[in-house]
Amino acid sequence: MRKLPVADPLVQFAARPPNFKCSLFENRIQAYCDSPDPFCAKGNDPDTHQGYGFEYGKEALDFIVGKVVAN
Repeated sequence: MRKLPVADPLVQFAARPPNFKCSLFENRIQAYCDSPDPFCAKGNDPDTHQGYGFEYGKEALDFIVGKVVAN
């Protein structure tokens, strides 16, 4: 199995600007980005990015179930 590279928290990604919104899809998606996340917020803790499932999993599931039930 090929090992994937681990994100280097010192590498700057194209983080979203403050208060970023994706208005075209806003009613169909939820976005999660905590300030320590180096991938979306110029933070320096890659564990934050890896923890969204644990941190927001129930909220995300409720959102999806709500969309499915509504249709």
